[in-house]
Amino acid sequence: MSTAAEREHQATVDDIRDEYLLCRDLGHAWAPYDVRVSRKAGQIERVLQCRSCPTQRVQILDLDGYNKRSKYDYPEGYLLKGIGHLSVDDRAHVRVMSTNKRWRKT
Repeated sequence: MSTAAEREHQATVDDIRDEYLLCRDLGHAWAPYDVRVSRKAGQIERVLQCRSCPTQRVQILDLDGYNKRSKYDYPEGYLLKGIGHLSVDDRAHVRVMSTNKRWRKT
């Protein structure tokens, strides 16, 4: 059960977990993971796995390779509750956060 303070906390880009920060900054680094071809359904289901985090992208293609639709399977904690798409200002802030985490000398 959540506390009153947790319920009142509005998520911000500052709440992005360190392990997802680079993907939120630069985008996912996709690699082939799995593929299933269904001639009966007339489609190819291509699964891509991010090399940096557990996110998977599932592409449904027609048999000629045209994208019919895509969906993303994000790990727990990747998406921030109460925040939709990141704004231009949010993305700028994420870039600064990522740069400070990755390239700051300690």
